[in-house]
Amino acid sequence: MELNEDTWHLVRTTQRVTGFIGGKKPAPIPEEEVEMILQQLEKGKAHR
Repeated sequence: MELNEDTWHLVRTTQRVTGFIGGKKPAPIPEEEVEMILQQLEKGKAHR
């Protein structure tokens, strides 16, 4: 997600989301970490 004032407002005002990410602006994660998470999700789907 492209973080700007509008998207941050949406995240901040969605119930239970700020408890998950914390009350401060989230920091982006490296693309490699995103790929690793997506691969793990795909593996999980295969085992179900």
